[in-house]
Amino acid sequence: MYVASRPWLLRSRRRAGLLLVVTLVAAVLAAVAGATLVLVLQAPTTDLRSALRALPAASRTLEIEATGDPSAQDRAFHRLVARAFDDVPVHVRTTVRGDATTWDVSADADRITARDLDGLHAGFVALPSAAAKQFAADGGTTTRHAATVRSDSAVLASAASAVRAAAPVPISIVVIAGAVALFLTGRLLAASRVAEDRLLRARGASDARIVGLAGLEGLVTGAVGAALGSTAGTLAAAARWGVAGPATAVDLVVAAASVTVLTVGALIAAAGRGERPADARATGRSTRAAATRIGAVVLLLDLVAAVAVWRYGSPGAAAAGDPLAVVAPAALLTALAVTGALLLPPALGLVARLADRGTGFVRPVGTRLAARDGRRLAVPAALLVLAVASGVFSATVDASTRGFLQDSSRVEHGAALRADVGGAIPVNGASDLLPVGVRDRRAAEHGIRPVLRASGTTGDAAQAEGTVEVVGVDASALPAMLPVTPRTFDVQQAVHGLRRSVPGVALGTVRSGAGAALDLGVRTTVTSATTNGAPAVGVQAVAWVVDGVGDVAPLSTSTATLPTGGRPTDQTLHATLPSGGPWRLAALDLRFRGDADVRDVHLTVRSLAVAHAAVALPTRAWTAAADAFDASGLRTDDSTDAGAIAVRAPRLQFGSSSSGIRLMPAAGRVVPVLASTATGSRVGDTLTVSGSWASFRARVVGTAPTVPGTDGGAAYLADLPTLDQAVLAASQRPQRVREVWAADDGARALLVHAVPDATLSVPSTALEARFARSVVLALLAGTAAALFCAVLILAATAAAVARDRRDEALGLRTVGASASQQSRIRALGPALTGTFGLVVGLVAGIAAAGLAGVAAVRASAPRAPVGLGVPLVPAWWDVAVVVALVVVAVVVVTATHAAAVGRAAGRTGREAR
Repeated sequence: MYVASRPWLLRSRRRAGLLLVVTLVAAVLAAVAGATLVLVLQAPTTDLRSALRALPAASRTLEIEATGDPSAQDRAFHRLVARAFDDVPVHVRTTVRGDATTWDVSADADRITARDLDGLHAGFVALPSAAAKQFAADGGTTTRHAATVRSDSAVLASAASAVRAAAPVPISIVVIAGAVALFLTGRLLAASRVAEDRLLRARGASDARIVGLAGLEGLVTGAVGAALGSTAGTLAAAARWGVAGPATAVDLVVAAASVTVLTVGALIAAAGRGERPADARATGRSTRAAATRIGAVVLLLDLVAAVAVWRYGSPGAAAAGDPLAVVAPAALLTALAVTGALLLPPALGLVARLADRGTGFVRPVGTRLAARDGRRLAVPAALLVLAVASGVFSATVDASTRGFLQDSSRVEHGAALRADVGGAIPVNGASDLLPVGVRDRRAAEHGIRPVLRASGTTGDAAQAEGTVEVVGVDASALPAMLPVTPRTFDVQQAVHGLRRSVPGVALGTVRSGAGAALDLGVRTTVTSATTNGAPAVGVQAVAWVVDGVGDVAPLSTSTATLPTGGRPTDQTLHATLPSGGPWRLAALDLRFRGDADVRDVHLTVRSLAVAHAAVALPTRAWTAAADAFDASGLRTDDSTDAGAIAVRAPRLQFGSSSSGIRLMPAAGRVVPVLASTATGSRVGDTLTVSGSWASFRARVVGTAPTVPGTDGGAAYLADLPTLDQAVLAASQRPQRVREVWAADDGARALLVHAVPDATLSVPSTALEARFARSVVLALLAGTAAALFCAVLILAATAAAVARDRRDEALGLRTVGASASQQSRIRALGPALTGTFGLVVGLVAGIAAAGLAGVAAVRASAPRAPVGLGVPLVPAWWDVAVVVALVVVAVVVVTATHAAAVGRAAGRTGREAR
């Protein structure tokens, strides 16, 4: 058997150099493929576990409490957990205090994988309602941290899905570059054996045997190179991300087997093309047919790339598994590389014609020879263009993704730090105000602002599409809250027109911890009253005060008795103005209580004092807010001798009930709002938002893709002090502020001190960025593989061209060309090819970033509200590194090739002598 195979072994030994090139290409491809598989399949699990461990307890633990029999409830709860989470590994910690049982449910950070995230999020969504239903007979359940846990699990699930959707892109680049490099190396191998194959055929060897031996060479070289490369690349990536076990072994075997199959197929395809026709006519026909086929293939590739990029631009197409969208970046880069490489032959021809006009010997001859070899140099040029374009595209997507993730998550979150204070929804008194520590001047200097978050309907309450979210925050603080690029979200434009001059009575700031006296001097006149044996009718005021950042509270005064007899009587109603401010009296409720029939009632506020210091009353009359209060016969007193805040009633009949009226300035009852695109509202629209507690009328002064602090759905943004005025005009009992935003994380300590029980949350940038980085690293690995293949093939092509032009070397020597001149002549081919690949690659990379960069960035941030602009940020330093690597590689190849040609020319000259 050895004797029979010895000639074939000698045949392979004679081409050991090219077979070594095949082995090197297979090793590099397998190393990059193995590392890429680890990056996109296993690194997300490592990133997930690190992210879960870094999250605060409130963001990763769902807390559910119920009362009843602890043992029975615990068994029932564990069954609920099993049904809700299925096979997702979770921890359940049970705490029993008396008859109250608390369960803390969190993901098992040591066993969970990225594939479990969808199930984890679904379990966190389903478990609270299932537990409430299960324990309804025992009084129901109390759930804590549900919103935060659901939000963070959704962020992690979407980030992991983005990695899975982007995984084919770097793998496609590696496969394309590797297939081209291996096929071209196989063609070089076949071309070097043309005479040898003719002799073998003459001695009876069949084409199938020759092709089969090429496949055997591919199997041996591919298996050796792929095994070494896959082992090195996979284990290095696994060590970097701290993964091991069967999954790593599977990645190693898959990478090695795939590259081995690719190598065998490439060498068989290259050997199977057979000899070219020998006569000139047949050669011309073959060349024209080949050109036609190449043109048709390139046109088809360009069409596929165009359709793929179009599909890639559809939101969520890649994540949904659209095959064209998944391969769009790789298809686009390949199409640009191939199309650009087709320009090399005419470009070299143009350079040759320009060089012919000059003087000298080396430049005209060298450019002419390079132009003649343009078709052979087009393949390494295509790989160079692919490598450079992929590097530019990857660097741009990396820098743009980091910036967009930071900006979009900041816009979605609303601020750098958010505190959920919790508590009851309606505001009942001064005790419902936020703590002074988040309302005073120090808090304002730290960028802390209260936020009112409400919901309501803009049409029929039964219509789901009419449900909107309302966010009220101090508009002047939003630019500091959202330091994002205007291309993503133009904060200055968004808040333009939201802040208006707010009407009311300025009451000043209260610095003492005990508050300050608020005294209302009222003059009342009652003509007659039938008391039915009951005490006289009393009157009480409720002063609605708003501070400078928009927190609101009702201050109930003491009750005064209405005198009868028609004589004006002055009385004082007392209340306490809480600490903080600066306060503003935004509205005043006057409530009459008793069991009587009262006729001809007049009440006028004659004076107002804070801490016994007089406060100027408004000059313009306040009017009734009919939408907020059923006045029941009361109306404003517009007589000439009445003050700005006055009411009258011809007759009031209580019957053991009460009557009241809300008085407030006529201005400011329609609040200007910013509408998100999802609402469908247009600038100039007026609408009424009706909520369970907060209702108001609004006028749209601007639109934006999203409202800060929301997920991009239907929402309106309003300046909180201005919104308070509109809400008081339409809501008898407004909603209290239960949320606080801070412009930077430095306010954390102040918030924790002021509201220790608040739930703090930050933007999801840190959770998403590490997942997106895995994809970018895989893209850069694909770029490195393409660059290596391009340089290797450029060197091999230049060597093959020089070998085929040995006869020309003797001719050049005959006309007097020295070895040095010949080396410079032959160096022009790879040098011009490298320069062409670098320049066209930069252009192709910029074009790819412009065509698919925005969609690639969006695919890396799937939770970003739709409509936010994506600014492409060129990473010039990264591009400079790519350019430097290409320049160094091309210079080394060119210099090495020139030296080899010079030595060969020197030997030719000595032999000729």
